[in-house]
Amino acid sequence: MRNVRVAHIRDSCGMYGAERVILTLARHISRQEFDVTVIALQGPEGKSEKFTRNAAAMGIDVQPVSVRGRLDFKALLEVRKILRERSIRILHCHDFKSNFYGLVASIGLPIARLVTAHGSTRDSFLKRAYLFLDEKVSYHFFDRIIAVSDRLRGELEQKGVSRRKIEVIPNAIDLSLMVSARNGSGDPESKRRVGERFVFGVIGRLYPDKGHRFFLEAFARLAKDYPFVTAKIVGDGPDKIEISQLVTRLGLSGEVDLCGEREDMDVVYHVLDAVVIPSLREGLPYVLLESMALKIPVISTAVGDIPTLIRDGETGWLVPQGDTDAIERGMRELIASPEKARQMAERGCEAVNRQCSPRTMIERLESVYRQAITNGERSAR
Repeated sequence: MRNVRVAHIRDSCGMYGAERVILTLARHISRQEFDVTVIALQGPEGKSEKFTRNAAAMGIDVQPVSVRGRLDFKALLEVRKILRERSIRILHCHDFKSNFYGLVASIGLPIARLVTAHGSTRDSFLKRAYLFLDEKVSYHFFDRIIAVSDRLRGELEQKGVSRRKIEVIPNAIDLSLMVSARNGSGDPESKRRVGERFVFGVIGRLYPDKGHRFFLEAFARLAKDYPFVTAKIVGDGPDKIEISQLVTRLGLSGEVDLCGEREDMDVVYHVLDAVVIPSLREGLPYVLLESMALKIPVISTAVGDIPTLIRDGETGWLVPQGDTDAIERGMRELIASPEKARQMAERGCEAVNRQCSPRTMIERLESVYRQAITNGERSAR
């Protein structure tokens, strides 16, 4: 019997969480049961090139599809041609654009349709409109919806998505997808002794829900007492100007580096001594998985599914959302207790390897794929 052909379709804007999840799935899925193709929707700005390069380097069958404008009938026909020529049995979509192109292109074909809800910011009218159409219309035409966190499942149910269609499969971390790994978080005490910097990092889209303001206000207080601390803010987004102005207003221009988007995240992580996640809302962010897997101490707000990995005082620091004082206390304790920070980072690494291993994610997804195929065969009878 031939392997079941699976196609992942993604409108990629870089190497982010969803891209890493797709590559992890393609790398670890059973080759005895499934063959994987990646359909990469490509806009004229070329933002998907790194994703397609990484997929091709792993030996994955990559099919780029150029998309011009919001509705490209030629691209729809190209996606349909790929699905037919490769006898795709399972179509797995990963964002609102690929949901639309995947659904329309697969009309009338004997294909099981799945979608992963990765979680998305709603920082523009268009995004809100697209997500509304997903949740109210397109999701009803998918056989299964995979939510990456319990929080996302709850939100989907509140918006009318059938509970029986939703499967929660948390993201997994595969450090081999990064160019290099970092061993340990370093010793804050030794950094102070030799006059080096202690570097905090905030990684994520520059958007109000990510809580950069609370971090910067806490960091400004910290920097008055600890002249050796610096911060790197990695990411881009609609709040870029506001955050830059806040850095200037707080007198932190020499201590805070606004790095923008970075493709060399392995290098970025290597220079960080701690990661702060000050978000007001999250699912289970990939930056949390990467930081813990690399043994970097984490201070995070207790939102979404983050408390499933961080146990306060054991595997990291949990603070209330929007609480500048609590973030400041966490950073002070981290600097003052380097051995505790190291031990917590070690336990955090063990926790993420135990709870978010690629094998666990793959086994659950393979089960969903088998059910989708079985249900499709029953419907065809």
